[in-house]
Amino acid sequence: MSANAFNGVGIKYKIINGLLGLDKTIEISVTDENTAKRKETIRAWKEIGEWAQATTVKRTLQHSYFGFLGNNYSEKLLLLKLREKWNRYRSFSRS
Repeated sequence: MSANAFNGVGIKYKIINGLLGLDKTIEISVTDENTAKRKETIRAWKEIGEWAQATTVKRTLQHSYFGFLGNNYSEKLLLLKLREKWNRYRSFSRS
């Protein structure tokens, strides 16, 4: 799914790259990369896991039988689920 799909339904998204949660620092590193037990790392991996779990909705719906009036918008259902999760995350992170 492309960024255009998220932009089209108004879902903000973030891109994750880099190292997160290493349990040791590699020899050539000039900084401490041992971040496995940091609160931010644990919280980030929990959130990443929740997002990964939410993506299984699409797969589950594609292999399920449902009756709809009109067209079957399985990707739209996924986007609506992701929007709901994002709204819950935003309300949680603001408090």
